[in-house]
Amino acid sequence: MCFFKLNLDLLPDELVAAAKLAEEAQPFGTRRLNIAMGYGGRQEIVDAAKDLVAKLMAEGIPPDEVAAHIDAGSLASHMYSADLPDPDLLIRTSGE
Repeated sequence: MCFFKLNLDLLPDELVAAAKLAEEAQPFGTRRLNIAMGYGGRQEIVDAAKDLVAKLMAEGIPPDEVAAHIDAGSLASHMYSADLPDPDLLIRTSGE
């Protein structure tokens, strides 16, 4: 089980504690359940873009050429779940 630990400070302490307990109870295995708690898709895109730009700058890419190096693939490699396959099932709650 894997919880994306994002903005957990926005969640009630009881929920954070329950999530940590569930994660610790099943640390290994061949099957995976990913739960995005305190997750915001827009924030993930912002974080991925910042990470990608920082990487490009560290590689010495001139600022006026950075945009040319940003595409869907390069951005996807900086997303929170870049190392995971696409989900088989996605359940989205109301956002509240």
